[in-house]
Amino acid sequence: HIRDANWSDGTPVTAEDFAYAWLRVLNPDTAAQYAYQLYHIKNAQAYNTGEITDPSEVGIEVVDEKTLKVTLERETPFFLSLMSFITYVPAQKAAVEQWGDDYALEADQMVYSGPFVIESWAHEDSLVLAKNPEYWDADTVKLERIEGTMITENNTKMQMYDNGELDIATVPAEFLDRYIDDPNYVSQTEAVTWYLQFNMEDEWFSNHKMREAFALATDAQTYVDVVQNGLGEVAEGHTPPAMPGAGGKSFGETRTSELPGYDPERAAQLFEEALDELGVTKEEFEETVTIVAGEGDTWSKIAQFFQSQWKDTLGVELFIEQMTFAMRLDRYNTGTYQITYAGWGGDYNDPLTFMDMWVTEGGNNDAYYSNPDYDAAIQTALTGSGDERYEAMAEAEAIIAEDLPIYPMYHPSRNLVINPQVKGLATFPVGADYDFKWTY
Repeated sequence: HIRDANWSDGTPVTAEDFAYAWLRVLNPDTAAQYAYQLYHIKNAQAYNTGEITDPSEVGIEVVDEKTLKVTLERETPFFLSLMSFITYVPAQKAAVEQWGDDYALEADQMVYSGPFVIESWAHEDSLVLAKNPEYWDADTVKLERIEGTMITENNTKMQMYDNGELDIATVPAEFLDRYIDDPNYVSQTEAVTWYLQFNMEDEWFSNHKMREAFALATDAQTYVDVVQNGLGEVAEGHTPPAMPGAGGKSFGETRTSELPGYDPERAAQLFEEALDELGVTKEEFEETVTIVAGEGDTWSKIAQFFQSQWKDTLGVELFIEQMTFAMRLDRYNTGTYQITYAGWGGDYNDPLTFMDMWVTEGGNNDAYYSNPDYDAAIQTALTGSGDERYEAMAEAEAIIAEDLPIYPMYHPSRNLVINPQVKGLATFPVGADYDFKWTY
């Protein structure tokens, strides 16, 4: 049942807005990267993959203006949690059709149904939110404006916080010693994994020995201790250990696979064997392979760590390409990279949120990985129930540990300093990082 709520233009939010949005995501012509998150709905996968073409066969039914009936493929205990993710938000058909391909690309080219609207948006620079007077629970919202600034230089960011120009700031690892004893410092474990990501369609990294060589040449414990200043924990797999697992235990407790550990001698041997199999010299390899990284101080430190490790162990010094997030996404989406460092945060409280992204041709499968055994295990996780699905996901993670399209490095913590005058900020380990609805 849809509560009485309005869009920011004053028109009501209806069941049709949800049905339209979900079917738009599933429409193959949309090519939505997150379409797979709707596959728990009856016939959603079949419609998205073209097996059926009639959207009325999908288990989404508008009963009346305020009632939406959803039929699932199977029992899905985490479905209500999943519905809070952005893929499931409603969309106003009139707005989408008005702006067409430009919909939601600028602040004034969309309508809103949440507690805030975007007042202004300077891409890669700043974002200003304003209270939405049409929000159904507007009386609860105390903040009139939120000014977000995108800062890539850590010294600048922390200086702005110290000067009172920022009320909330993430604390970079190199500043931990300064703020860890500050009463306004807050640390929270995140359901996030950061990993080396290899392009499986690249001429060099399609070779398993090459991927394994780079994995074994990377010391994850030293990375956490030195680069992250001890914040976070070394990953034992792609899925964070606190996620639920079989038998009522955590996924970490029931994990059946191990990642290859740091082994520089074996890494150097595998690297030489890979070069020989590929018929390429170290010099030729070094001239054509780069490390794709984000912009700013933190990313520079991260990329330089990997560069140094691989130079010392493998004898190649790879060039670092630093770029904006949008540019990185474009490189991932077009497959025009060889090796990068990427992260994934859980969207809902189930291991599937980390596992289903690596299925063949998955919308977020930026490693271009494909293994029918992995796909079959994930299908069991989708269609099975109880321990059967958790065991299937443990099997899938073991396949990842063997194939190495990615090499999980660590699970971070979220570290913040917050102006003591700021109250009511909600933070979450899974899904959205923050919610400012109750903040004042």
